[in-house]
Amino acid sequence: MENKLKENETKIDKIIKESLEIYFNRLGEQKPHAVFEMVVNAAEKPTIEFVLKKTNYNFSASSKILGITRATLR
Repeated sequence: MENKLKENETKIDKIIKESLEIYFNRLGEQKPHAVFEMVVNAAEKPTIEFVLKKTNYNFSASSKILGITRATLR
């Protein structure tokens, strides 16, 4: 199980790095801005939606899985 988790983390890391490489390449002469916020925003919504669907929209279960409070999830 632990090896599987490490494999998944590696895949996620790789996808993020590849996406950032594309982003920086497309910038050309423009300077990057708020890159961390962009990545967090891109990952946050689909992660929350995925977990909510997996728990049949059980906010208590979803908040535990996500490691946030129910109030934050709402």
